[in-house]
Amino acid sequence: MMRRSSALAAGFVIAALAVGCRAVLGISDDNNGAADGGNDVDATDEGGGIADAGSPDVQLVSVFCAKLTPPANVCDDFDKDPFLKGWDNFFGHPDPAVGGGGTLGADFTQWSSGPRSVRMTVPQLLPNTNADSFLIRELPMGIANITISVDVLIETENFPDEMGHVGVLGMAFDGFDPFVEIRRTKQGGYLRLDDMSEGQLLQPFPVGVWKTVELDFAFSADAGAVTSFVNGVPAGSGKLSPTYYHVDAYPRVLVGPGLAQGPMNEYRVNVDNVVIRGTGMFGK
Repeated sequence: MMRRSSALAAGFVIAALAVGCRAVLGISDDNNGAADGGNDVDATDEGGGIADAGSPDVQLVSVFCAKLTPPANVCDDFDKDPFLKGWDNFFGHPDPAVGGGGTLGADFTQWSSGPRSVRMTVPQLLPNTNADSFLIRELPMGIANITISVDVLIETENFPDEMGHVGVLGMAFDGFDPFVEIRRTKQGGYLRLDDMSEGQLLQPFPVGVWKTVELDFAFSADAGAVTSFVNGVPAGSGKLSPTYYHVDAYPRVLVGPGLAQGPMNEYRVNVDNVVIRGTGMFGK
């Protein structure tokens, strides 16, 4: 489905120019170093954008990422300013990854590692209507092995039937529609693959509990594979066709409820502690 790819791609032209020169997984604009000051991004659209929840007068110190062993290529615990620096959303004014009434902002009231996380919401949606509220980050081309993990707390969700769904964590190539995605439906958590097949996660992923969700990718010129994890336990896997990925395309990490589709009631989720690791290269 290519519902918003062209619009999102146009909105991220500036972001692509700004981040395109990052070295291969030596990305230096993430939030795992010393605090470099600045104000939170003010990126709003019709019904969404950056809005702090709580905003107490606390010292922002990136503890989780500073203590992560071994260090990751990319780590963001959202506990230092500028908020969302290193994410392509940082360049959007308004943020093209937030729309249809979705919201995305800093939250000082719910977090996996304090004092701050990212809170995302999408509103109640009628059948065949959509909303977006997600983080997006472009990685260099041709990485052979990519691991993405994120701490997730789903506060509330309700799907009246099997047609409604919302993304949790995914990856896209040549656009912003995920070709692999962990998603939520009426039946719970699912791993959806590039050929539209999907299987229910083998590990529990309940509402109201922080869980670490992970996708591990292995790419080669001839074949690919992905394995999902919940709290470090394998939860589902599948093979990937090189038809849907290739060495000349930038992989894009998608975190949060992107491409949410109704019918569904209001969905609220917090994400924290995003970790991305990559090794090796695959060629033509």
